[in-house]
Amino acid sequence: MKGERSCLLAPIVMAALLSGYAFANEGLMKDFVLFDRVFIPPLALTNQGKVTPSKKAMEALKTQWAQFKKNHYSARSEDPMWKQDLDKMESKILEAEQIVLSEKNLMEAHEILETIRFALKAARSRNGIDYYIDYLSEFHEHLEAIIHVANERDAGSLSDKDIKFIAGECEEGLRIWSQVQNRAFDKGLFGFSDKQEARRKELLQREAQALSNLQRALEGDDRMLIIKSAKEIRPHYSQLYMLFGDFRQFGDPR
Repeated sequence: MKGERSCLLAPIVMAALLSGYAFANEGLMKDFVLFDRVFIPPLALTNQGKVTPSKKAMEALKTQWAQFKKNHYSARSEDPMWKQDLDKMESKILEAEQIVLSEKNLMEAHEILETIRFALKAARSRNGIDYYIDYLSEFHEHLEAIIHVANERDAGSLSDKDIKFIAGECEEGLRIWSQVQNRAFDKGLFGFSDKQEARRKELLQREAQALSNLQRALEGDDRMLIIKSAKEIRPHYSQLYMLFGDFRQFGDPR
């Protein structure tokens, strides 16, 4: 009798456990979204060298991070790196804040914040968490590689090796961007209005066009056009990424 009862109870217990896990995962996902709404403004504002808005944005980030860590510090007991990653991210946030408060080198603060962006991406990947913004971050790595070469060269110094490198990064960027365009997007999770969703779709298309323009330029011999086209892949991407941040109290970052 006991054995029969155990067999009957096992599926119920398993269903309850899975339901609880799904609920916890949903809460974590929502808090990732809330965190990014507050994280993206200081990331952008420090990059733009805006001191006063950056100070205000870093204060908001520190508060949001404290809430995130309180809610989810023990969320992934099966991941031995989870807690130490969160501790490191907190240290980086405090380090970036001190730099911003000193008003000395906001770009250094920006680079520190970038490490948090990619540390969270790695933590989510390690835990099998599929998060839309991570695909934008994956694309960002290839975009920055292209922009770096374009900013360092002119038509006379752009070598065949440089062109081959840009072509490789562009090809990989196009592959990732196609994935971004075709992925299902949970407008409700990210709290997008109809207007924001229309803007998201518009910027996705504009970035795809900029990448295609670069690809076409790479097929020709006009090295100035290659450099120009390479630099033009950033603006639409940046505007899209910033859609996921809440800049209302800091002013328009564009």
